[in-house]
Amino acid sequence: MGIGLVDHVELRIPHALGAFARGEVTDGAAIGGWARFRDGRPPDSRSLPLLADAFPPTVFNIGLIGWMPTVQLSVQVRRRPAPGWIACWFETRFVTGGMLEVDGTLWDSERQPVALARQLALEPRTDPAG
Repeated sequence: MGIGLVDHVELRIPHALGAFARGEVTDGAAIGGWARFRDGRPPDSRSLPLLADAFPPTVFNIGLIGWMPTVQLSVQVRRRPAPGWIACWFETRFVTGGMLEVDGTLWDSERQPVALARQLALEPRTDPAG
Protein backbone atom coordinates (compact mmCIF):
# COMPACT_ATOMS: atom_id res chain seq x y z
CA MET A 1 0.00 0.00 0.00
CA GLY A 2 1.35 3.43 -0.98
CA ILE A 3 1.67 6.63 0.98
CA GLY A 4 -1.16 9.08 0.38
CA LEU A 5 -1.65 12.79 0.76
CA VAL A 6 -3.40 12.33 4.11
CA ASP A 7 -0.17 10.83 5.46
CA HIS A 8 1.52 14.21 4.94
CA VAL A 9 -1.15 16.93 5.11
CA GLU A 10 -3.57 17.53 7.98
CA LEU A 11 -6.87 19.24 7.19
CA ARG A 12 -9.27 20.81 9.66
CA ILE A 13 -12.70 21.31 8.10
CA PRO A 14 -15.41 22.96 10.24
CA HIS A 15 -18.50 20.83 10.87
CA ALA A 16 -20.73 23.14 8.81
CA LEU A 17 -18.49 22.75 5.73
CA GLY A 18 -18.18 18.96 5.83
CA ALA A 19 -21.79 17.99 5.12
CA PHE A 20 -20.79 15.35 2.54
CA ALA A 21 -18.79 13.45 5.19
CA ARG A 22 -22.02 13.02 7.18
CA GLY A 23 -24.04 11.97 4.12
CA GLU A 24 -25.77 15.35 3.99
CA VAL A 25 -26.28 17.79 1.11
CA THR A 26 -26.13 21.59 1.30
CA ASP A 27 -27.20 24.26 -1.16
CA GLY A 28 -23.70 25.68 -1.59
CA ALA A 29 -20.71 24.20 -3.41
CA ALA A 30 -18.03 25.44 -1.03
CA ILE A 31 -15.49 24.04 1.38
CA GLY A 32 -12.79 25.50 3.52
CA GLY A 33 -10.75 25.11 6.65
CA TRP A 34 -7.10 24.91 7.61
CA ALA A 35 -4.18 22.86 6.31
CA ARG A 36 -0.66 22.10 7.54
CA PHE A 37 2.01 19.44 7.22
CA ARG A 38 1.69 16.56 9.68
CA ASP A 39 5.42 16.57 10.40
CA GLY A 40 5.24 20.16 11.70
CA ARG A 41 7.37 21.76 9.01
CA PRO A 42 6.22 25.25 8.05
CA PRO A 43 4.60 25.90 4.68
CA ASP A 44 6.68 27.52 1.98
CA SER A 45 5.87 28.98 -1.42
CA ARG A 46 6.43 25.63 -3.15
CA SER A 47 3.92 23.88 -0.86
CA LEU A 48 1.00 26.20 -1.65
CA PRO A 49 -0.08 24.42 -4.87
CA LEU A 50 -0.18 21.13 -2.96
CA LEU A 51 -2.27 22.63 -0.16
CA ALA A 52 -4.56 24.29 -2.72
CA ASP A 53 -5.38 20.85 -4.12
CA ALA A 54 -5.60 18.96 -0.82
CA PHE A 55 -9.24 19.66 0.11
CA PRO A 56 -12.20 17.51 -0.92
CA PRO A 57 -14.08 18.83 -3.97
CA THR A 58 -16.53 21.65 -3.32
CA VAL A 59 -19.32 19.90 -5.19
CA PHE A 60 -19.34 16.95 -2.77
CA ASN A 61 -21.39 19.22 -0.47
CA ILE A 62 -24.14 19.57 -3.09
CA GLY A 63 -24.33 15.82 -3.63
CA LEU A 64 -22.09 15.47 -6.70
CA ILE A 65 -19.75 12.74 -5.48
CA GLY A 66 -17.37 10.75 -7.60
CA TRP A 67 -14.13 10.90 -9.51
CA MET A 68 -13.54 14.49 -10.66
CA PRO A 69 -10.72 14.69 -13.21
CA THR A 70 -8.82 17.97 -13.33
CA VAL A 71 -8.58 19.62 -16.74
CA GLN A 72 -6.48 22.55 -15.55
CA LEU A 73 -5.15 23.77 -12.20
CA SER A 74 -3.39 27.09 -11.76
CA VAL A 75 -2.09 28.51 -8.51
CA GLN A 76 -0.76 32.06 -8.28
CA VAL A 77 1.62 32.30 -5.35
CA ARG A 78 1.43 35.86 -4.04
CA ARG A 79 3.94 35.77 -1.18
CA ARG A 80 5.90 33.46 1.10
CA PRO A 81 3.59 32.22 3.88
CA ALA A 82 4.28 32.77 7.56
CA PRO A 83 4.73 29.60 9.64
CA GLY A 84 1.58 27.92 10.91
CA TRP A 85 -1.76 26.78 9.54
CA ILE A 86 -2.87 27.87 6.07
CA ALA A 87 -6.53 28.97 5.97
CA CYS A 88 -8.30 27.97 2.75
CA TRP A 89 -11.61 28.76 1.10
CA PHE A 90 -12.87 27.18 -2.15
CA GLU A 91 -16.13 27.64 -4.00
CA THR A 92 -17.80 26.62 -7.23
CA ARG A 93 -20.29 28.93 -8.90
CA PHE A 94 -21.18 26.94 -12.00
CA VAL A 95 -21.58 23.29 -12.91
CA THR A 96 -22.50 23.39 -16.60
CA GLY A 97 -21.78 21.39 -19.72
CA GLY A 98 -20.23 18.58 -17.71
CA MET A 99 -17.58 20.91 -16.24
CA LEU A 100 -17.09 23.03 -13.15
CA GLU A 101 -14.67 25.58 -11.79
CA VAL A 102 -13.26 25.85 -8.28
CA ASP A 103 -11.89 29.21 -7.14
CA GLY A 104 -9.80 29.32 -3.99
CA THR A 105 -7.90 31.66 -1.72
CA LEU A 106 -5.22 30.68 0.80
CA TRP A 107 -4.14 32.85 3.75
CA ASP A 108 -1.23 32.36 6.12
CA SER A 109 -1.26 32.51 9.93
CA GLU A 110 -0.80 36.29 9.77
CA ARG A 111 -4.06 36.52 7.77
CA GLN A 112 -2.24 37.58 4.62
CA PRO A 113 -3.40 36.16 1.26
CA VAL A 114 -0.60 33.92 0.00
CA ALA A 115 -2.13 32.21 -3.06
CA LEU A 116 -5.07 32.23 -5.44
CA ALA A 117 -6.13 29.00 -7.13
CA ARG A 118 -8.43 28.07 -10.00
CA GLN A 119 -9.28 24.56 -11.08
CA LEU A 120 -11.31 23.50 -14.09
CA ALA A 121 -12.60 19.95 -13.74
CA LEU A 122 -15.02 17.50 -15.25
CA GLU A 123 -18.24 16.91 -13.37
CA PRO A 124 -17.82 14.03 -10.91
CA ARG A 125 -18.25 10.52 -12.23
CA THR A 126 -18.79 7.36 -10.25
CA ASP A 127 -16.92 5.31 -12.88
CA PRO A 128 -13.31 6.48 -13.43
CA ALA A 129 -13.25 4.76 -16.82
CA GLY A 130 -16.32 6.50 -18.02
